[in-house]
Amino acid sequence: MRVWQGRAPFTPEEKARLLAFHRGRANYFELLGLDLLDLEPGYCKLLLRYKRDLTWGAGVVQGGFLTTLADSCIAHATIAALAGQDKITTSIELKINFIRPATAGDFTAEAWLIHLGSRTAVGEAEIVNTQGKLVAKCLSSLMVIADPDAAPAGQAAPRPA
Repeated sequence: MRVWQGRAPFTPEEKARLLAFHRGRANYFELLGLDLLDLEPGYCKLLLRYKRDLTWGAGVVQGGFLTTLADSCIAHATIAALAGQDKITTSIELKINFIRPATAGDFTAEAWLIHLGSRTAVGEAEIVNTQGKLVAKCLSSLMVIADPDAAPAGQAAPRPA
């Protein structure tokens, strides 16, 4: 695990609160079978559980789902580094290399920040299979934007519907 420059790791209380917040906000996690395993400033670890519904005819997980895993992991690592700033990210460019077929078994992604500026960020992610073999490597650029769900100063944050 790498913690973003100048940031201390989260306290256990901060980590528990942030993990619950991120899990509750990522509505597609349940649909795809994603689980947020760890989160620190500039670092994230996600698990994609193998489901036959995510495969094409040969039993290989379709690459778009692995791309979503990597993209989500990088985004959460970046948002964790921005904790307390009422900012989120959106991807502006993403490149992924698939190293080997993603066949039966779960997949773990780990992501780290490479750069974090006031307007953009760059992160990388690696996806491994249950044997620890590299399945894919991803590099992504993200735009840092104001969180539209953040409360204006002095007001309570809106509750999700």
